[in-house]
Amino acid sequence: VTLGALLWTAGRAAQAELDITTRIMGQQAAFRLDQCLNASLVLVDSVRRERQLGALVEPADFEARASLLHEHFPGLQAINWVGPGGRITVVAPDDVNRVALGRSIVDNPIAGEAFRRASATRRPAVTAPLELFQGGLGFVSYHPVVPQRDGPIVGYVNGVFRVDTLVETCFQGGMLSRYGLRLADNSVDLYRSNLW
Repeated sequence: VTLGALLWTAGRAAQAELDITTRIMGQQAAFRLDQCLNASLVLVDSVRRERQLGALVEPADFEARASLLHEHFPGLQAINWVGPGGRITVVAPDDVNRVALGRSIVDNPIAGEAFRRASATRRPAVTAPLELFQGGLGFVSYHPVVPQRDGPIVGYVNGVFRVDTLVETCFQGGMLSRYGLRLADNSVDLYRSNLW
């Protein structure tokens, strides 16, 4: 009986230690993903600021700048230019995002809601998870460009984030090979690592 009690106690202590480690790792993973996402949104907003200051007016200049950012942060699926009416007129990088060119944001209920919110508030807005025009599950952001303080919105810088690519970019370096990760929104799975 004494040996059984010792094993039971040791098992409970090991389980308690595992629970604490799992909770800490979960908190660290959430913090890292949040930091990665915020950094991505800052990158997209930097393109909006440049455009608002009069740079990147030509589609080739916009595409070059956006493609350069994509090279340095592959967690971004695309940085697009959306006209004031909600149609995507420039995609970058072009090769993997061409399917979105010419598409209307307002025709998609989820994207359209965020687009209208960005228009109404004149501030960046992010969608709920949605199926991307390019395929895959993700979310998008709309950053209104207003060159003159009370002037009209001349367009939007559109950040496109594919969930699996974003998560795998944020956690490169081994975490996903050691720990299972599940990312969910309102109990809908957005991402599951191979170990989950």
